Amino acid sequence: MFMKVLTANCLLTGHPLWYSSDRTWKEDMKKALAVTSSEECSYLTRIAEKAVANNEIIGALWIDVRDSNGILSALRLRERIRACGPTVV
Repeated sequence: MFMKVLTANCLLTGHPLWYSSDRTWKEDMKKALAVTSSEECSYLTRIAEKAVANNEIIGALWIDVRDSNGILSALRLRERIRACGPTVV
């Protein structure tokens, strides 16, 4: 079974955002809504398209995640860095 979360960037700040279960965009991936069906993906894709049209977000895309004891983490390193911030200080 796959798990995906919808991510984008805030058009005003450029910060990464994740779509959450309260139907808002959050800066914390831990609050992202994970979906497991193509129907859910299609529905949320339409929501993202409206947010792009309303100049709220840019670059919406789906990423693969896993659930480890209730904590979501991205499968790809690139997306883990995106969620946690820079790897150097």
